[in-house]
Amino acid sequence: KFGGRLHAREDGIKPFIQSVRQGYWGYYLPDQDHGPEYSEFADFFATYKATLPIIGRLMNISQAMIIPLFPVYDEKKHFLTIEVRPPMDACIASADNNMIARQMNKTVE
Repeated sequence: KFGGRLHAREDGIKPFIQSVRQGYWGYYLPDQDHGPEYSEFADFFATYKATLPIIGRLMNISQAMIIPLFPVYDEKKHFLTIEVRPPMDACIASADNNMIARQMNKTVE
């Protein structure tokens, strides 16, 4: 209806990047565990969780901004609100993977 695209995890990241380059919005959830060799472990809600350290690379490869979005559903009103935060670009542009993982987790918290 709205012309969006969905990409399955099994398809890899390339279709997602292509869609973002074509002007589609990309919604990427970084708190995925692909195993210790592909993850950065950082504090997240008082625990130590795997976070994919790809946010900075996605920003550069896709030539896109990283804008945190937080959907909140009000069950009583049956209403969805999406909170849009300022872009994270300045705080992650020159950071290493661990710093980016920590910053992303801090933003989500």
